Amino acid sequence: MRLIYRLWPLTAFIVLLLLTGPAQSADDPPRREAQQAVLRFVEAAPEHYLEWPRHFRKFIDSQPQRKVDLLIAALQFEETAREACELLAEMGEDAEAAVPALVKHLRNPYPSSAGTYIALGRIGRRPDIAVPALTEGVRHGDDSTSLALGLFGPGAVEAEQVLVKTVATKPWHPARWALWRIAPERHPDPMPEYLAMLQADPNSRIRTAKSLRWIKPELKWLPKMIPSLADQDEDVREPMIAAIAQFGPQAISEIAKHFGHENPHIRLGAIRAVGMMGDQAEAAVPALSAQLDNDSASIRSAAAGALEEIICDRGHDRAVDALIRVAREDKSEDVRTNAFITLSPRRADLETVLPALLGGISDPSEAIQYRACESLAAYEDLAAPAIPALIRRLKHPKQPIDARYGPISVLAAVGQPAEQPLLELLTDEKPHVRYSAAYALAEIQSEPSDEAIRILAQQLDDETNGYFAQHLLGDLGPKSAAAVPVLVQLLQTNYSDLNQGFSTPASNSLSVLSTIGSEAKDAIPILRRVLIDKDLDVYSRKVAARALGNIGPDAKEAVPALIKALRDIQIDQDHGLKFSLNGVTAGDKTVWLRGEAALALGKIGDKRAVHDLIKALDDYGSFTRSLNAETIYIMRMFYDVRVEAAHALALIDSKVVQAALPTLERAFDEELRRNEDTLMATARAYLAFAVARHLPKRRDQALQVIVTMLESRELQFRALAADVLGQIGPPARAAIPQLQRAAFDYQPYVRKRAQAALDLIQ
Repeated sequence: MRLIYRLWPLTAFIVLLLLTGPAQSADDPPRREAQQAVLRFVEAAPEHYLEWPRHFRKFIDSQPQRKVDLLIAALQFEETAREACELLAEMGEDAEAAVPALVKHLRNPYPSSAGTYIALGRIGRRPDIAVPALTEGVRHGDDSTSLALGLFGPGAVEAEQVLVKTVATKPWHPARWALWRIAPERHPDPMPEYLAMLQADPNSRIRTAKSLRWIKPELKWLPKMIPSLADQDEDVREPMIAAIAQFGPQAISEIAKHFGHENPHIRLGAIRAVGMMGDQAEAAVPALSAQLDNDSASIRSAAAGALEEIICDRGHDRAVDALIRVAREDKSEDVRTNAFITLSPRRADLETVLPALLGGISDPSEAIQYRACESLAAYEDLAAPAIPALIRRLKHPKQPIDARYGPISVLAAVGQPAEQPLLELLTDEKPHVRYSAAYALAEIQSEPSDEAIRILAQQLDDETNGYFAQHLLGDLGPKSAAAVPVLVQLLQTNYSDLNQGFSTPASNSLSVLSTIGSEAKDAIPILRRVLIDKDLDVYSRKVAARALGNIGPDAKEAVPALIKALRDIQIDQDHGLKFSLNGVTAGDKTVWLRGEAALALGKIGDKRAVHDLIKALDDYGSFTRSLNAETIYIMRMFYDVRVEAAHALALIDSKVVQAALPTLERAFDEELRRNEDTLMATARAYLAFAVARHLPKRRDQALQVIVTMLESRELQFRALAADVLGQIGPPARAAIPQLQRAAFDYQPYVRKRAQAALDLIQ
């Protein structure tokens, strides 16, 4: 039995592989070309979320001859998987070739589950592989699988018994509808019972309403469902809106009759249900546009929101004109806010909406300012005509501090055309104007000017701006080098604030210094002072250690202080070496500092550190050899020191670490004997990294350990493996095929690191 338990995942995988048929080769030219085309789209598409779906649809529709191939490729990437599922669902049975890819997509760690299930149901082909995958979804409690199985009809008969078991304990479940669709001769239409439960106790009403979202009843039941939009419980009304939206375009005329219903909940629910149909509800645009003149602000707001969902492209000039009028003139802030959201490039050209958006930028309401700026930013460089108005807004004396980030975001989106006007603002007499200009310039320029960087750094002691300036300068990293003198001065002047929490001038300055790298060497004395100051909190000392490590070999004068920090174990006197069962250590309070100090010593590469790094590596092993696996798991915070010690030894030159090689090899062998759980994976990778660098005779074995991690289901370990292989460099050439596959990983976080590794190796 124990053997069966251990082997069932492998057995299940083999069965699924046999069901889905032979996979295309990773080197299959059409498949690889489609993958590359999708990745080119991802890299070139606008980052603004309002524009992403329109551009993706346009990209797919522009190549009708290989539409399905592109959508199959798009399923393999996190950025495009959701939209790919929606478009495949729209294609229906014409997308039959995508069924194996959709089933495979469900095995991703974070698939678009509901969208994938519904796409399989709407395609309705290949029940031999689709129905088993959908049946497994029923077992996992995903209600959307019932809709998909119901859409398959009699072709999903093998799922009948699983659905029957589900209904036996949950009479309200959408599985009842699926059973009727699959075997109507054995299972009656459940709608009469669903409708009866909608009149029962609150719990039954809520559960039934939530189930109705995942079925598609016949149109004749719509009039009997409408009254539930007036239910006194919002937990019933909300899912019933989604349930009525499921009727689709065929029901628009019937639903629109209720736009003028005397009950306000039914009016609102009907409008929102039509909006949820998206661009399939274009026929409702005139009726919804008319509701923009309704006496009720809530109706006008709902109508504007529905139009935002439906109008996905240009060609609705009358509706856009009505929305512009509402955005400029309506008395309700909520209504105007919803109207501004709709005024974006996919619905109208800039010339049409610019006057309204400029008015929104100057509106007294910060919510409307934000929405107007968000819509204007979506036009990117086309919004250049708005630059003068945006500059005036930045210079306005009564412009709230937080509200300045709206115009800044638009100017950053406009890009190069805004650069010269912003440069002129760097000498403005008002500090907040200089700061706003510097912030926008730092977003625009590939190499921000030293003056802009210094102005940003000077704002680190501002209560509001400091947070944003710290994150922007930190993102710029080495490009913030011009700020070092200002950062050092701020850190020295406000040193006593380091124990006052985050976002103080001192902590902001320390955080930015940790990202600059070798150009921060003038900060070494103050960083060393922070590192050795035991009166400071551990976090500040840890950031100082990181900053010193990122400075690299130029920070050799800090090596004794870093070694001392590595040795610095402070035991919590209340708990000693006891551990809580949630995995948080109550013992060594300095473990994060010690790990950061170890890594810093590796980056500096000084031979004086080798003895203590060996000790940090070996102490953990000797301390835990007698402990059971559960205790080792609870000690994960102590384990961090070993991880960074292994990483550090990998970074130091081979000639310097000769004394460490026996300990390093023993630690590597110990890790290979452990269970391959996620806790130990990081150390295993870094130990393999060190072995690959310093022990050529075992390099092949070490590379195999890292390559195995490249196939992990956990994205952080795939990314780590790619990083390590890149750092090994040309000796890791044997891993190039696996890295080439990883360059097409589902997660962009992994793809970027795999490509960077390939560049370093090749």
